[in-house]
Amino acid sequence: MSDSAQLVFVKGPQTGQRVSLQGERITAGRSSDCQLPLKEHYVSRRQMQLTRTPDGWILENLSTNGTMVSGRRYKSDQQILLATGDLLGVGLETEILFVAEGDDPKEALAKYIQSQPAPEAPKPAEPEAPPPDQPAEGELPPPPEDEMAPATESIASLSEVEVQAQQRKAKMKKYLALLAVSVAITIGVIALSTFVGPTQVSGPSSGIPARLTADQIRAAITAIPTDVTPGATQAASELQLANQFFQNHLLPGQLYACIRHYKFYKAYRGSAGFEDGHDERNYTTALDGDGHGDPGLVNAVCNLYDRACEDELAQRWADALPLLVKLEKMVPAEPDDPTYDKLLRNIIEHRKFVQVKMAK
Repeated sequence: MSDSAQLVFVKGPQTGQRVSLQGERITAGRSSDCQLPLKEHYVSRRQMQLTRTPDGWILENLSTNGTMVSGRRYKSDQQILLATGDLLGVGLETEILFVAEGDDPKEALAKYIQSQPAPEAPKPAEPEAPPPDQPAEGELPPPPEDEMAPATESIASLSEVEVQAQQRKAKMKKYLALLAVSVAITIGVIALSTFVGPTQVSGPSSGIPARLTADQIRAAITAIPTDVTPGATQAASELQLANQFFQNHLLPGQLYACIRHYKFYKAYRGSAGFEDGHDERNYTTALDGDGHGDPGLVNAVCNLYDRACEDELAQRWADALPLLVKLEKMVPAEPDDPTYDKLLRNIIEHRKFVQVKMAK
């Protein structure tokens, strides 16, 4: 039996490797900041994320190429609760067997092997047939056909019409050859310019929207709503909601809602502090993480934002766009809470800029 869930690589460049899932959240991909590195070249830089929940491990696909789970492809931001025996497929050839906590990896691997089709037996090699018209020993092989039969027609014996026809054909072949060379050169120039790409420009002249600092992002996330009339009843209600969301803050969308209600609790209370130290610790954990795999909303947004901006600066539009779309979902617009507006507007500006570049 296994004390923790495990991933067993059964195909691809990491075949035979076995990984125990520790912590609450694990990101897998080719990027160096992923907790689980995947070595296949065709795997995305951030392929998928595994999150521990009370019901088990949930897989979330992060790649625009999708992630296969037991033969079904999951698109970007889709999630699935994993069970023992699920086969995760990424890249072109990497396959990973999932084994849930408490299950036997050896037994799961044995069932996987039994489910694979038996390899076909190799067919016996057929004896090579001797080459036709093999000369008898001591004899010379017959000459090639073009040496056996002399040409029966020469340019002198052709009619004048036939001579002109052949000359036209020769000219046509020459023109076609020149045309082919010209087309090849044109295609080569276009391909080279596409491969090299435009010269990268940084700074205001590049047109890239302004990049926020980590302090500016943190200030937007922690800002307290001001257009609120203090009231003890409303404060107590917001605190109760915040603590409820904190119980499941590792699930998608729960962390943002948790912090939002803590901020309204402070606004209705008319104070930046907490009455209970336990509530303050929960709020700090939701903001900055617990130091054991949970990054908190500030770090999660900063990391995602920085990666998107780096991809944007390097003109990796297809990598930057899904990250910016995900950021919009992490800090959505709220009519009664304008504190996120500056951050959200900046993210939207970057997303629109990338979409224009992709369209071009």
